[in-house]
Amino acid sequence: MFEDDDEEEAIPQRILIVDDDKYLRDFYSHLVKSLGHIPVCVANGEEALTILKEPGEPFDLALIDLLMPVKTGWELIDAIQKDASLEELRLMAMTGLPLSVEEYEKVNRVTNAVFLKSDFELAKFAAVVDKLLAAPAGHPAPDGRPTKTVDMADSPAARLRRAGS
Repeated sequence: MFEDDDEEEAIPQRILIVDDDKYLRDFYSHLVKSLGHIPVCVANGEEALTILKEPGEPFDLALIDLLMPVKTGWELIDAIQKDASLEELRLMAMTGLPLSVEEYEKVNRVTNAVFLKSDFELAKFAAVVDKLLAAPAGHPAPDGRPTKTVDMADSPAARLRRAGS
């Protein structure tokens, strides 16, 4: 008759998916829905900024492809970091391009997590999204000071760093 207090139902969170590839937007949208969240998809950084600035329910997480036309993921991340009204937004960069250790570290400094599309595993993607949504709101400061970052110790760049040591 009474529900167990330990089994609270997760509140769906709003996740903005920013990718110029329609098939990937649809794929990530399906995954986000299957995790119990509310996906909203846009095709580029300009569309993302427009929807982020609209009045209404804020987004909890943005999944951002780095290489897009109109406004790149890099430009979008920079614009988000400069906008005080978006300081609570968690950021996960996604890319299909291989990143050097330096590039990986650069993007990791300005986002909460980096996800390589070429290293995609469904369980890993779900775990990273869950960890980000469970973490305190916000993204790293514009000066690159790391904050609230998901541990990606098993990332390809981290493996490269360990191999080079």
